[in-house]
Amino acid sequence: MIHLARSLPSLALSDLLLVGVGLFQIYLARGWPKPLSGPENPTVLRTLTAERYQLFIENFQGIAFQGDLDTLRPILLGGQVRQITGYEPEEFLAGQVDLLRLLARRDLPRVRREMTRLLQDPEHGVDVEFRIRLKGGGERWVRLVAGRAATARGHRFVQGAFYDIHPRKEAEAAALRSEAMLRQISDTIQDVVLLVDQEGVIQYVTPSAEAVLGFSPAQMQGHSSLEYVSPEVYRMALEGGRQGKALTLELQHRRPDGREVWLETRLSYRYDPQGRLSGMVVGISDITVRKGAEEALRQSEQTLRQITDAMTDMVMLLGLDGVVRYVTPSVRGVLGYDQAELVGTQAERLVEPSDLPELERQGRRAHAEGRSYKVEYRCRHKQGHFVWLEATVDFARDAGGEPVSVVVGARDISERKRQQAYVEFMAFHDELTQLPNRRALKQQAELALEGARSSGQPLALLYFDLDNFKAVNDTLGHDAGDELLVEIAGMLARQLRPGDLLARLGGDEFACLLPSTDPEQARQIAVRMARAVRGTFTLRKQAVGLGVSVGVASFPHDGQSFVELLKASDIAMYQAKESGGRVVVYESGKSPYTHERLRLEAELREAVERHAFEFYYQPFLRLADGRVDEAEALLRWRNRGEVVSAADFIPLAEETGLIGQIDQAAFSLALWQLVRWQQQGLPYGLSINISAQSAARTGALTELNHLVQHGGLEPYRLTLEITESALLRDPEEVRAALLELKALGVRLAMDDFGSGYASLAYLRQLPLDRIKIDRSFITHLGSSRRDEKLVRAAIDLGHSLEAEVLAEGVETLEQLQWLRENGCDLVQGNLIGLPAPLEAWYPSPVALGRLHLALTPRKPSALG
Repeated sequence: MIHLARSLPSLALSDLLLVGVGLFQIYLARGWPKPLSGPENPTVLRTLTAERYQLFIENFQGIAFQGDLDTLRPILLGGQVRQITGYEPEEFLAGQVDLLRLLARRDLPRVRREMTRLLQDPEHGVDVEFRIRLKGGGERWVRLVAGRAATARGHRFVQGAFYDIHPRKEAEAAALRSEAMLRQISDTIQDVVLLVDQEGVIQYVTPSAEAVLGFSPAQMQGHSSLEYVSPEVYRMALEGGRQGKALTLELQHRRPDGREVWLETRLSYRYDPQGRLSGMVVGISDITVRKGAEEALRQSEQTLRQITDAMTDMVMLLGLDGVVRYVTPSVRGVLGYDQAELVGTQAERLVEPSDLPELERQGRRAHAEGRSYKVEYRCRHKQGHFVWLEATVDFARDAGGEPVSVVVGARDISERKRQQAYVEFMAFHDELTQLPNRRALKQQAELALEGARSSGQPLALLYFDLDNFKAVNDTLGHDAGDELLVEIAGMLARQLRPGDLLARLGGDEFACLLPSTDPEQARQIAVRMARAVRGTFTLRKQAVGLGVSVGVASFPHDGQSFVELLKASDIAMYQAKESGGRVVVYESGKSPYTHERLRLEAELREAVERHAFEFYYQPFLRLADGRVDEAEALLRWRNRGEVVSAADFIPLAEETGLIGQIDQAAFSLALWQLVRWQQQGLPYGLSINISAQSAARTGALTELNHLVQHGGLEPYRLTLEITESALLRDPEEVRAALLELKALGVRLAMDDFGSGYASLAYLRQLPLDRIKIDRSFITHLGSSRRDEKLVRAAIDLGHSLEAEVLAEGVETLEQLQWLRENGCDLVQGNLIGLPAPLEAWYPSPVALGRLHLALTPRKPSALG
């Protein structure tokens, strides 16, 4: 419907038709209305009837209007007035609503400028977009297309149309926002994105291309992608497009600056509605760092694989459930299994069942304390036998510190265990006859004495010495003598009762412990054993006559301790030898040694009171560089004009309880000698053999602290030697004393290593700096493969305890060279220097030169 203003004069039908023509022109062209004057108008008027004009206005998609040119008041309104503005047409025509007043304030100046030009310039047309305020609130975008016109009667007016462009404006705003967001994203992303058309021409490139590829977007856009990729890659891209599959490639790219980079290129494809390929979207990521990390990882894995393939130790990764996740190939050499046979199985099935409780106990404790732990246990080999392993067990943890897996590094220590077992066996047994040795006899005798005291049962000890044995050695040689000793040991052992113990004391001397045996029974047994040995032996086709002398001592009549019984039986044996009898039972009243012992004891007590002791010094030689920078302080007693060795009076001091006072005097003497050497600028260390308890007593520690604080004593120059036998008297007390001394800086050494019977497990708990291999193991180096094996095991064992190793009793250059070649650290013995007073203990230059020459590796002769 067409709405007309009531206050304006009526228009002729021809005028209305002219207005309609103008509006129709606007509708058709959405451009500038043309003036309605001219010869063409009659033709238009003939074709545009009132009915068609009414139909046009009612279906017009906008607001058609005509207004007075001078006042701009609307004369005619039609179309979607209410739908676009919210107002009724009558409200505009009645002047209740002014269209210009509906303009959004921010658009008003621009619209006024356009309308002013329209009023001033008849040829000027208006085409402007702006916002209007709606009746119900809010705003709407409209487009005004208008121009000046006149009727045939000369009425001037403005006519035009308003179009609703709000949806288009919203779409344009959304597109702008999307474009801005896309621009921000493309400006910030590190990856490169390209849009490529179906011809392979690059349409768009993100700014990141310059940083990644070395080309700016301007250099790439509009160019063929073949300029940047090989034909082969381009062919693969097209093939992927034809198959409809996305494609991911890893390629190397050389930038314009010559730098090689690795790129991951991802191609996806665009298709038109007919399903034809219309282009590609290409995403490119710089993966140079990742490829470098992958290469480093590959090399690391290869190196690790080479290491694990070459290593003999075994590494196993377990889950917290104990299932094997990984094991190194070396497991085959250790346990006989292939990796595949163990992965996925329970590790505990390999472990000796009796070792499992200790493994689990240590594991729980280490887990609670957040640490790794070391353990020794047995695993069953695929062939059925057990293998000893030494393992370090640790927990792999996550970022929160919680364990996620268990790492076990293990090595086969079966050979070491065999050597340890051999060392322990030899600590208790005689190597030649395989009988228990003196130490084992002492241990068993002390246990038997303790039982005899509590039960009131008697006990006897027999002491055997072969007659004429020296003549056999001198005549037939030591090898023949050894064969004879083995045969006699077997003959004596066959005479034993169950519970009796036969031991070899050394040389041609044996002893037999007889529990629950009174003196008469012991004498009868001794006579029977002597008869078994007495007679003629055929040795290497030569007849040898041999006898034996036996001394018998009984508890409790002849002694309360093993030492007393051994001494009494020894005295009785010498009485038998001197009297020509075969068996003699000890009688204290007939002993020629009792008076002498009492006299020695009195003189020893007097010597303690007068401090009549001094040191003789025996040097140590370091095999690595031939230096002599330490000596052992050997206690000597000057008695009645003679120098008495400690071996001759220390047993008596232990029996009489004087050993503590002697240890105290020796300790003080050693400390002050070290102070004097330091004051003289002499960098010597001193090693002294006293009991750990004596060294850790309050007075000794006070004196040591005083000399460290005020006398300039460097405590690490003092080494305290402890014998294996001393460890077993009170192991916990000894260990506590050693730890206290170690805390003060004193070095600790195990003396006579291998001659005692201290537990190796206990030795591991001691803070030892050095072990001294007993001289009895050094004597036959170079001639006895058994002794060499034993000494080599002792050296390895000492080093496994992280202690340096010193060999005692080195007498020959051959022994010296053998020890150097087998890793011994220091040596001591008459070859290096005899024990000597303070002024003469250091080896002469000539002696040192001879030793250095022996230690120098010989070059092979040119003659081969």
